[in-house]
Amino acid sequence: MQGCTSGDACPVWLRAFFLHTEHEQRKSKTVTQADMKVELLPALTDNYMYLLIDEETKEAAIVDPVQPQKVLDAVKKHGVKLTTVLTTHHHWDHAGGNEKLVKMETGLRVYGGDSRVGALTQKVSHLTTLKVGSLNVKCLCTPCHTSGHICYYVTKPNSSEPPAVFTGDTLFVAGCGKFFEGTPEEMYRALIEILGSLDPETRVYCGHEYTINNLKFARHVEPNNVNIQEKLAWAKAKYDSGEPTIPSTIAEEFTYNPFMRVREKTVQQHAGETDPIRTMGAIRKEKDNFRLHAADLLKYKRFSNKCFTAESVTDLNSFGSSFSPQCTLVGGPGSMKVKVVSVLEDNYMYLVIEERTRDAVAVDAAVPKRLLEIVRREDVVLRAVLTTHHHWDHARGNEELARLCPGLRVYGADERIGALTHKVAPNEELTFGAIHVRCLFTPCHTSGHMCYFMWEDGSPDAPALFSGDTLFVGGCGKFFEGTAEQMYTNLTQVLGALPKETKVFCGHECTVRNLKFALKVEPENEAVKKKLAWAKQRDDDDLPTVPSTLQEEFLYNPFLRVTEEAVQKFTGKTEPVEVLRALRTEKDNFKKPKERPHPQAVLAFDWGLFSPFLEKK
Repeated sequence: MQGCTSGDACPVWLRAFFLHTEHEQRKSKTVTQADMKVELLPALTDNYMYLLIDEETKEAAIVDPVQPQKVLDAVKKHGVKLTTVLTTHHHWDHAGGNEKLVKMETGLRVYGGDSRVGALTQKVSHLTTLKVGSLNVKCLCTPCHTSGHICYYVTKPNSSEPPAVFTGDTLFVAGCGKFFEGTPEEMYRALIEILGSLDPETRVYCGHEYTINNLKFARHVEPNNVNIQEKLAWAKAKYDSGEPTIPSTIAEEFTYNPFMRVREKTVQQHAGETDPIRTMGAIRKEKDNFRLHAADLLKYKRFSNKCFTAESVTDLNSFGSSFSPQCTLVGGPGSMKVKVVSVLEDNYMYLVIEERTRDAVAVDAAVPKRLLEIVRREDVVLRAVLTTHHHWDHARGNEELARLCPGLRVYGADERIGALTHKVAPNEELTFGAIHVRCLFTPCHTSGHMCYFMWEDGSPDAPALFSGDTLFVGGCGKFFEGTAEQMYTNLTQVLGALPKETKVFCGHECTVRNLKFALKVEPENEAVKKKLAWAKQRDDDDLPTVPSTLQEEFLYNPFLRVTEEAVQKFTGKTEPVEVLRALRTEKDNFKKPKERPHPQAVLAFDWGLFSPFLEKK
């Protein structure tokens, strides 16, 4: 039997990233100047679209219109004529709405620097100029995040007002985009030589709300930089009120953005480099692994009861104590180890290792390069991939892994899963050495969602559940392709019937905002309060909040507490399925995100954009 061994090489993996799960509603914002107006239109969950309006002619352009209806609603509100689409790059969370928008609003000019941009009518290059009413738009080619990335620099002749630049995924507030299709040299040129040479007062409108996470990394790079400390406090206050942290200015970025400060001694010293370009490459690599980096370092062996006990769960003062890296992790000679790997912005993938044979199984292998680095480091053989569902942020790595690892088995319950070799049936059991896996069918988030329940022969230790986007810490997945009845069955009859000591390894790090919603539902629930306080501290320290246990979930997860009087009172319902339905609706509209942004996206199945763009990512 073949597999992917620790010696297998992994080529440079030039792909894009995006994700989805829960989302919070964010406020729009309008920046008004005498010559132009820019409305920030939050999209998906951390993207921004921008409606650019020429005040003189009332002609408008839209930047990265991933949600077309929202764009047209804003156009109608302002009473302007939409003539132009400015697409920064081809990734679906930026260009995914182009084709639908041009059908809804005919005659639009669609600009971009990449033939992969949907509905493109005019391909631009560096320093191409165009007009939006009386506004001048200069196209700035900034390849690196993608090879065809364009930023748009907007000015008004004879105006004393600040210019604007729409930077997509090249420059963020306090950060920059990943180098998916480029090099440190290219990003240095993009940030320092091109964007950095613009008018210092230029307002920067970037593609995502990543500011708090970026500033946490900036603080890590320059812990004594007062500008970073002040900007982070300001950004947290803005986010507390649900407001955007955009725009910044070019001048400001040079004071706190480590990627704009690669010529500074403090940043170079942190990177251990003296050359600015090498510094750029070093801190980008570090940033790629910064978010929840400790998740990759924590090794959850097969959960000895010395580490996870009923007492440590029911004692509210010890919530989370069993997840400390100081916890003694014990397993027998054939015990399995679970590597918790943070990927993208809030996803988890998992590597389960059978320590006796050194065989390994991956769950939701979204980032092959990262996974294969761990396979090599752990000196194991990757035998199979278990995919919970077909969504891109869970299944995106399958085809690449199948190519790199001949004979790799890819399991899942949905034909839409890439590189699928074994379609599993409900309650089917799989065996990998001493590890047994039961496939638990949980349709609702998607129609083919499968959870994986694992246990080991002869072990007294607690089993593990890989729940994907069905069950989260303190929450559950959206009902994209299912009903409240299905989710109720999933949570109470399928997952809820498992041993209460089962450790839950979910698909996303969304614990803090889930628990904030739980606190809204049950404001007097002490279990919720204590778990939230613990999760906030973990979040501040960039540490994972997984795994939980099923027993814990029944104490603080409102979706598992639909028979509780307090939860029923909150929803105004008494029938459990109706309570669950009401909770999900309320959670979908929950408007109080107060911690760091969790960049995610609700995949747009209702307007059919997801599938056509899978191969483009």
